[in-house]
Amino acid sequence: MRRFTPIKILAVALTSTLAGAPALAGGAECAAAQAAKDHELEELRAELFQTKPEVALGESRDHFRPLCDADGFPLVGNLMRKGPSLIQPSAYCAEIRKLATR
Repeated sequence: MRRFTPIKILAVALTSTLAGAPALAGGAECAAAQAAKDHELEELRAELFQTKPEVALGESRDHFRPLCDADGFPLVGNLMRKGPSLIQPSAYCAEIRKLATR
């Protein structure tokens, strides 16, 4: 039976930990970029709530398009508000899908 010395085990542990360090640093940058993108989408959703549906689907369609993915499904969720919201992201994206199939 072989015995491992603590130095060899420590060397293996350090090597495997250091090998993953660049990926962790890149992951933090990716998470920060995603958080910024999410914040932009939330601001755009708030703007959509204040926009009449005919305007959102007409002249401002390209402005609000980032709320939907390439297939026309919402990237942000609906929000229940106390005040009236003129159009929810799910309804907007559903209309975008309908327009794309025409």
